[in-house]
Amino acid sequence: MLVYEVTVRLQHSDEDAFRGFMIEAHIPDIVATGCFDQVSFQRLGEKHFRTQYQALNQEDLDRYLTQHAPQFREDFLKHFPGETQVERQVWTIEQTWS
Repeated sequence: MLVYEVTVRLQHSDEDAFRGFMIEAHIPDIVATGCFDQVSFQRLGEKHFRTQYQALNQEDLDRYLTQHAPQFREDFLKHFPGETQVERQVWTIEQTWS
């Protein structure tokens, strides 16, 4: 399983507007692509957020990155132009415990 992690630090954006956009539109639209099995949206203090998208395999992640990510990134920038610092990483889950 893979985790596609997107970290966002807001600079000038309204935190409530950002959170609303992510929870009500952006993340549900990404979930609707069927590329991810599970998603979590997290906050670290003020204006620092992380979203973790879990893909079952590399093929699902590649499908998202090639077929869907460009339009989602474009839409995100329309809502928050130049107001955020975004970092993306892909992690491989080695082991989980419950």
